[in-house]
Amino acid sequence: SGAKNNTIELWLVPEQRRISTFKGKCAAFSPNGQLLAIGGTYSKNVSGGTYYYDLIKLWSVPDWKEVAMLDGGLPYKTEYGANDIGTSVMAITFSPDGQLLAFEDRNKIMLWSIAKWQAVATLKPPYYLRQWEAAIAFSPDGQLMASANNNSAISLWKLQGVKSYAGF
Repeated sequence: SGAKNNTIELWLVPEQRRISTFKGKCAAFSPNGQLLAIGGTYSKNVSGGTYYYDLIKLWSVPDWKEVAMLDGGLPYKTEYGANDIGTSVMAITFSPDGQLLAFEDRNKIMLWSIAKWQAVATLKPPYYLRQWEAAIAFSPDGQLMASANNNSAISLWKLQGVKSYAGF
């Protein structure tokens, strides 16, 4: 479950018991259940003010240890803080085969290879649809991806070559 205070709570459903709390705004389990990806904004106080970083952290599910971290971009400073619209990872998901991690980062969607831990594509909707993406989902066969933004626009991506695009 997620909360407005930038926390993700992990629950053991049968026992209705919270087992851990993480800092972040969105989370997704890998299809095999071995990884938990958490996206969010993290702050660092330095001389001159507070700077914010968009990060993805991967956690090993069996032992709840952080196994990798992805910096979503350069640090930035905003007068509105981490709640400024469009300045945080707001949606994250794994592909059905667990090989790709897709996440929203500042009005674009990044596709990352889990095996290589590097970017394989950046998806940018046309300017008139460019808003922060509130949800991302893969089709069961992993060939298509849909994203929905905060203006209720839905984008459909054909991932073979990442060239086709449709907006609704």
